[in-house]
Amino acid sequence: MFFFFFFFFNDTATTEIYTLSLHDALPISPIIRELQADCFAGSWIRRGLDGSGVFDLRESDVDAAVAGFLLLRDPPGAPISGPQAHGSAFDRMNAFREGIENGESHCATYEDTGPRIVDLVLQGDESNNGNLAYDVAVEAVLEDLDDFWEGAFLELGLRGSPTVNHFSTTPSCAAAGENENLLYCEAAGEFEWNSRTLQEMHNATGDFATGLLIARLYGEALVVESGSPDPLGLVSDCLAGIWAGDVAYTSVRPLEFSAGDLDEGMAGLLNDPDGSDAIAFDRIAAFENGFFEGDQGTLDSIELCGG
Repeated sequence: MFFFFFFFFNDTATTEIYTLSLHDALPISPIIRELQADCFAGSWIRRGLDGSGVFDLRESDVDAAVAGFLLLRDPPGAPISGPQAHGSAFDRMNAFREGIENGESHCATYEDTGPRIVDLVLQGDESNNGNLAYDVAVEAVLEDLDDFWEGAFLELGLRGSPTVNHFSTTPSCAAAGENENLLYCEAAGEFEWNSRTLQEMHNATGDFATGLLIARLYGEALVVESGSPDPLGLVSDCLAGIWAGDVAYTSVRPLEFSAGDLDEGMAGLLNDPDGSDAIAFDRIAAFENGFFEGDQGTLDSIELCGG
């Protein structure tokens, strides 16, 4: 990861793009300049992916760059209007992704339209970055997810959301894979997860790292019960993003995000204890698609997410 990043920013072509966006840009706010630089860097990486650059990259190589933004982010709650603002990891990942997907012409529009920036207030105790205790966080997330997806589960003919079965060593679901930590058991109609694994992630990364993984289980249940295809799990990632976008922007329910939560969620995806057949870049892109483009907790959301 570190080697790739040093190579990435020390390469001459990258340095030219990065310097141009930072120092020769129009007089726009520092955070927009920085996110535009991330976008241009992504557009340069795109050339390595499509074979038009001076070197070749695989899609999996991009995961190292994406993970690096967790180290290069602003602290939770840092003002986006500050002279040294760079953006959260979530915002920087999104700008980088837009550069890869849409190219430098899209990055140039940041000067006029600006990038998408999610500005969250730091809630609760600043000494622990606003994180709730594990049990409190899990209960709050479950309650909110139940409310948000209630209509979708009713459309499927289910009476409420699946129940939860915690385990400490081995899941009871017969269909569970070896060493699986989180799953939706279709036969029992319940969620199962390893409480020890989730609590360790909560303690190490933050409350929304575990919250997002739980949100994915709701997406997985909706995909399975509706018979929708999701071979790589990206639809479930996207559905988790739709819920998260609702919490961030439109929800009047008690649960609120705190600054840094979305970064914790991205760290959770990158360190998913069950892994994934999809590369991390695609998982984060699916989540962001749901976050920015999603709407309501209905079965129509599955189609929006490609299911």
